[in-house]
Amino acid sequence: MKTKALVVGFASLALSLAACGGEKTGEGDPEGSGGASNGHEDHDHDGHGHGHAHEGEEHALGSTTIGSRKVSVTQIGEIETGKEVVFDIAVGGTPSPTLRVWFGDSAGKVMGAKSKVTSANGDYDVHMMVPAGVRERTKFWVEVEDQGSTNKKSFDLELDDHDHDDHDDHDH
Repeated sequence: MKTKALVVGFASLALSLAACGGEKTGEGDPEGSGGASNGHEDHDHDGHGHGHAHEGEEHALGSTTIGSRKVSVTQIGEIETGKEVVFDIAVGGTPSPTLRVWFGDSAGKVMGAKSKVTSANGDYDVHMMVPAGVRERTKFWVEVEDQGSTNKKSFDLELDDHDHDDHDDHDH
């Protein structure tokens, strides 16, 4: 019973995701953010698209075409279980499509939670909690819902380089 409570609690925590400049998704949105706020209501979004800095090193995960849209993803920060990581996603074209994002295996099987994000200008500032089990072959998936079609592709995550299986030479 405690295990179920922990899993449900973690799944709820993993749903804290939002897109800057976008709308929050909420009640009646079974795969959405559960009404999570993007936390940016109290300041401007002038300048680089969403008006605030993120802590952590930027890792360009790449650019690709999903459906008819060019999509570029940058990971900001390191992938650590139970910690937040930020993804800046730029999507070309108008109007801005709805995205669904998640951590998953190479076949797209969802790890943690699949979340729905929107944007008014094609720039998505996505904050996600890293679920347990993220490993070397885990992908960051982006699904684009656009003009009646849905297409998805994955991006390789930038994981830290040191070996967590060998802890004899340093402390964590």
